[in-house]
Amino acid sequence: LLEIGGDSVTYVDPKDIRSIRQGFEKLILDSAYRARIIEAGLKNVKRFDVKKINKAYRHLYERI
Repeated sequence: LLEIGGDSVTYVDPKDIRSIRQGFEKLILDSAYRARIIEAGLKNVKRFDVKKINKAYRHLYERI
């Protein structure tokens, strides 16, 4: 999902074997691209920190 992965994943067509292969090949063969994906993933995962999510839900419950 774009909302979750953002720019930290390689998107492929899950029904097209060529698209899947190309996605894997790009990750394996292009070290600069792979490094960008890893960096973006490490940054993106911070959005899903348990304490941060807990605080957001608590704030929501207090508002409603």
